[in-house]
Amino acid sequence: MSAIEYQKIFLRSDGTVAIKCPACMFEKVAPYEKLPPKFMVQVRCKCGALFDVQYELRKKYRKNVDLEGIILKVVQDERWRKTLNESLN
Repeated sequence: MSAIEYQKIFLRSDGTVAIKCPACMFEKVAPYEKLPPKFMVQVRCKCGALFDVQYELRKKYRKNVDLEGIILKVVQDERWRKTLNESLN
């Protein structure tokens, strides 16, 4: 089973999004308010290509991280423990 291919588009500071067709590379800039209220939609380009788009409303791109750290248990026995934080992507 293959993963669903989709394009992530991010909300710009001026309240618009840019959608780029993967087939012909045509780019359309649209105001976010005029888009459907779903976070995943199908878009048909003027060239006829159909592709999926997912809106991302966060202000920054999500970065892949690999962090190691320690936590302190603040109770009677103060033992240090190692923890791993894996990226959600």
